[in-house]
Amino acid sequence: MYQSARGRGDMDFLLNHISGSFVNMVQWWIRGGARESPEELASYFDFVTRPVLTRE
Repeated sequence: MYQSARGRGDMDFLLNHISGSFVNMVQWWIRGGARESPEELASYFDFVTRPVLTRE
């Protein structure tokens, strides 16, 4: 479960941050001509979000 310096993090904030990041990533991908495969994009997103979601 996500923990902040003050204890349990605000899950609404975290979900908003991650979903906003996802939307921006897709927009970046489209503006860039969709050069990466959807699988590569998923890998990028997993790489940057997994550490946040699996923090103890």
